[in-house]
Amino acid sequence: MQADKTISTLFNTTEERISKNSTGGLKDIQEGIAAYIYDQEKPTCQTLSQSHGVLRAGSDEPDKELISCPPVSQFRTDQPINHTIPVPGSKVNPSRKTTDKQPWYCVSRPIAEQTPNIKISTRNRSSSINRSRLLEKCHSMLEYCISKTGNTEMKAENIQALNFNHHWGDPLPKGVKGHNIRIVYQNVNKSLGAKSNPETYPLLNLLKQMEADVFMAAETNRNWRSPTFRNMLKQKITRIWKSNRIAFSTSKVGEKFLSDEMLPGGTATMIFDHLATRVVKMGEDDEDMGRLSYITVEGQAEKKLTFITGYQICKGAMRGTTTSCMQHKEVINVREMKQGKTTSNPSTEILRTRFIEYLIKFIQQLIADGHAIVLALDANETPSESTVNGTTKIGSIEYLLEQTGLREVFQDRHQQQPDSTTTTPGRFIDRVATWGVDVHRVTLLRANEPATSDHLATVIDVNLDLLFQTSCSSMESPERRKLTSGNEEAVKKYVAFIKTQFSNHKIIERCELLRKALKEKSFDIKHQRQLYALDRQVTEVLLGAERQCSKQTQARNIWSPDLDHAGTTVKYWKCRVRLNGLIDDGTSKLGKHIHIPEHLQRVLSIVECHTQLSTAWKRFRKVQRTAKEHREKHLKERAEIHAAKGNGDVAASIKHIRRMERIKYDYQSIRRAYGVHKQGLTTLDVPDPSGGRRLITKKEEIQDYLLRRNEKHYSQATFTAFGDAGPGFPFIDPDNPESDQHIDAMLEGVFEPWESASQNVRE
Repeated sequence: MQADKTISTLFNTTEERISKNSTGGLKDIQEGIAAYIYDQEKPTCQTLSQSHGVLRAGSDEPDKELISCPPVSQFRTDQPINHTIPVPGSKVNPSRKTTDKQPWYCVSRPIAEQTPNIKISTRNRSSSINRSRLLEKCHSMLEYCISKTGNTEMKAENIQALNFNHHWGDPLPKGVKGHNIRIVYQNVNKSLGAKSNPETYPLLNLLKQMEADVFMAAETNRNWRSPTFRNMLKQKITRIWKSNRIAFSTSKVGEKFLSDEMLPGGTATMIFDHLATRVVKMGEDDEDMGRLSYITVEGQAEKKLTFITGYQICKGAMRGTTTSCMQHKEVINVREMKQGKTTSNPSTEILRTRFIEYLIKFIQQLIADGHAIVLALDANETPSESTVNGTTKIGSIEYLLEQTGLREVFQDRHQQQPDSTTTTPGRFIDRVATWGVDVHRVTLLRANEPATSDHLATVIDVNLDLLFQTSCSSMESPERRKLTSGNEEAVKKYVAFIKTQFSNHKIIERCELLRKALKEKSFDIKHQRQLYALDRQVTEVLLGAERQCSKQTQARNIWSPDLDHAGTTVKYWKCRVRLNGLIDDGTSKLGKHIHIPEHLQRVLSIVECHTQLSTAWKRFRKVQRTAKEHREKHLKERAEIHAAKGNGDVAASIKHIRRMERIKYDYQSIRRAYGVHKQGLTTLDVPDPSGGRRLITKKEEIQDYLLRRNEKHYSQATFTAFGDAGPGFPFIDPDNPESDQHIDAMLEGVFEPWESASQNVRE
């Protein structure tokens, strides 16, 4: 909190001084950051070794050269900031050169890209985390004050405009569901998670609002080999789309880390609503390297469309232990050992070429089988890197497009390509290409839309006629049936009720008469009407039997705080069992909310978790059986609080509360009958002060914006002729004793308005 307050103070000071001196704000930040770090880190001052890129806990005496920022003259507006702090006596490799890159969508590249070698190591892990967050905020502030172009003068008025994003390509209209197939592709950069990831639900909600039919996610960095993580993500998606299919890809190495969610690489291809019901095949690359996933859907006349999501490893040296390139190498070496061959040591260039060759064969086979194709790929390769001396390089993404005949969507639709598909300028590395598909719209979205990532999302719209030759209506989920076959007592009553009704209305005899008329070929219009009437009556009997013989309702148990606490406790221990006795942040927060004892808020054995779950279920069922008594107790407590405020006696308060609840339940029944489901507001599309529009997804920001909007909206009449601040308000003010006379005069048409009244008011 202290760091946030200090950062906020420094930034406010910067805004005030930027208009006067474009470098004064930077200097203020430098001095402020140096002073703040000096004060906070005095007990364990930091020393920085540039040669190893590590901040280590050192002596108690600070070195001002190590904690101060570089002088202002070192900051240039035409290149990103170098965050490496100079150390006296350190050696710098003079042969290493850096290329200046112009910021494009964001003011500068993300911190992670600019400071890849800076790590923090201290004796206290907590202080290490806090210090890293502080440094990141300081870096971000310095970046925020860097202009996009060297000739732009930074002022308080234009500082926000320097960090402006916008769409590139066609506009995306709403209301296309059922007429177009909307496909969204993005490198999600860990935003798509199975566990308690705060970025997952905003991502899914934005896809829902965008009316996405297909979502193709590259580099998910999740271990989809674990059935637990696949099911957890499936549950999250099912809450938003009842009908969905998901194809995952992760290398076979993930089978060694089934309890770990994080694993570099991987992809996920998702299909929602109508198309999910038409899926005929799903899978991943059969070499078990997790490089691609695909889903095939089939429409009318056996037309097939295949969506392929791929991830190509980065160039460079083979580093790390579980990086994507090392996973591919391990899979290849294991296969070679099983075949009795000597293990190889492939480079990243060889692995990249092998993937392109595999992808070419896979796509050519699909084309030979008559499939239309949509390929979305994080190629980690720009168009210029795909050629050598004007010739297409073998194993490049351009070579893939030439060999398969796929068309790149931006070039095909707009005859040009955007400068970059990431927040780094000149990095057009995310490629979307099609075969046999007529693309209607192609758009590159703003940064962090829909997923929080350094890659930008691509959206394409394809005509639904490609598969179905017509449009589709919206999907509706059927209502849950009250009768279940597992309830033997209800089934017996159901069958007995039907037999009684069939006997009373002579259903069997009437069916025999209609069958006889059909055999004798005397079936005419009169018999047809009898058949329709019989069908309606049988339907009414079956529905009536279900209503009569099942006591299940939408809200079977009467709510009370005790019931809610017992149910949440069951949920908590189910989560603990699912995590094999471990505890994550979300489960820990849930346990604190329901006051789970501290000695149980730790790692437990699976046997202990099952014991606690069994106890929680017994408690829950006991509260269920006495739900009415718990509800009465809760109402009495509420009534006593209500009466203590001077709002009547306890009996009257209970009566009032019950009446309000009855009204609430009546409205709930009406909503269920109309199929209306209430859902909280998760996203707002609002005007951006610097131009264009932006999306708000945080709860606090949505609430503040709505309050400001409502205050302005409901104050529109304040300054009108008879508004609270208008000149005619004193004539109708209830506190004015003469207002009744003025109002009567207005009604009789003899009122004399004030001198400045307009002609409309006088009339």
